[in-house]
Amino acid sequence: MDIPQAIDALQNNTDHFLRTEQFKIKGSGTILVATSAPAIFKMEANSMGGFKANFVTQNDVDPGADEFKAWYVPMQQLKGFTANWLPTEKETTLRLMLTSQLTGCLFGTGSKGSRTCVAHIQPNQKSYSKGGFFGKELTGTELMAKRQKVMLKKAVKEDLTPFAALGVTYTELEYATVVGTMSDDGKWTFYQQKLNSMGNTIADLITS
Repeated sequence: MDIPQAIDALQNNTDHFLRTEQFKIKGSGTILVATSAPAIFKMEANSMGGFKANFVTQNDVDPGADEFKAWYVPMQQLKGFTANWLPTEKETTLRLMLTSQLTGCLFGTGSKGSRTCVAHIQPNQKSYSKGGFFGKELTGTELMAKRQKVMLKKAVKEDLTPFAALGVTYTELEYATVVGTMSDDGKWTFYQQKLNSMGNTIADLITS
């Protein structure tokens, strides 16, 4: 499969593409100030197999031959995060949503009426103690579990259902790639491709 074929498969045969091809997404990172809005991605062959999409820009320009447009959902810090409302079929011609690959974050979904909202949240990096004021500071897996618990609780409080979450849908030895597609009647479907971080193989595909 060449690059144009991979772009076409991702856009028009998403389920099959994610079941058969490893797919990694590199987002805007912390240097660029990205928003929940259309973005251009560059599709490349991944040296470990499959393909990867790299965030390029959110400027209003036409994509190149090896590029495509998708609705981009940037990662947010837990403190002060806000859910991003996805567009309806009347507001955009885009039918594809991407967010950067999850390695410890949470991707939550919610709805109100016919509208769908999502959020890609990074856990709080603060330290926690066990058992009271003089409790022992948590480290290792206990600290990671505490951070995940706090993040999950905050997401649920904001009426988001965890779709991809470390320790819930994917493990410490896996990465999660989340892709969304919108049907012509405005319904959003979400896919979570779990990649084995050790063997670079597809472990599973979860759909909403």
